[in-house]
Amino acid sequence: MVTTQSTHTLADLAELPDDSPIYDIFGGELVVRNIPDVNHAIARMELADFLFAAYEAGYGYVFSDTTAVALDYPLRGAASEHVSHPDLFFVRQEREHIISNRVIEGVPDLIVEILSPSTRDEHARGGKLWRSYELHGVPHYWIVDNGSRTLAQYVLFGDPYQAGQYGAATLLRPGQTLTSPLFPTLSLPMAKLFRNVRDRRPGRQASAGS
Repeated sequence: MVTTQSTHTLADLAELPDDSPIYDIFGGELVVRNIPDVNHAIARMELADFLFAAYEAGYGYVFSDTTAVALDYPLRGAASEHVSHPDLFFVRQEREHIISNRVIEGVPDLIVEILSPSTRDEHARGGKLWRSYELHGVPHYWIVDNGSRTLAQYVLFGDPYQAGQYGAATLLRPGQTLTSPLFPTLSLPMAKLFRNVRDRRPGRQASAGS
């Protein structure tokens, strides 16, 4: 993609048609996302079911990458320069005021990202997405790695919805159980999360994910 515009904002995304590719903005830099692979979709489906159960239990609202998150909306509004489309994210019921018809106007309580070849560096400590989520104070950040069959849970140290740093990961594997203080009555066996994830076939390269 070629562009002569130096800084992009949420207002630019609002001008794109609904059937356009998924674009993110990091500090004003526009990034286009690739189509995710099958394993990415399988893991997202399992986690979406878990988070939908949290919605059904009244804990809040679950969204996918079809909805944009304008992390700096409270400060910049339509001029937001940190806009992402997380694979999945959750907003507690007490904070439903940040949910608008077109975009999430602020910081979700939980962001879930599923690793793929094109985004692994961004999700690594110090990467673009990692820095953006720390800068804006995302309280809970989960990273799913289908290759190693792990889910890393990070909790923000600092002021939620403002800024902070993530500490060491709580790393979960098959045989363990996923829980969260966001929805204390629910749990997900890790074996269920990865039960249908496929090993990569020798000689075949999987598509890059979002």
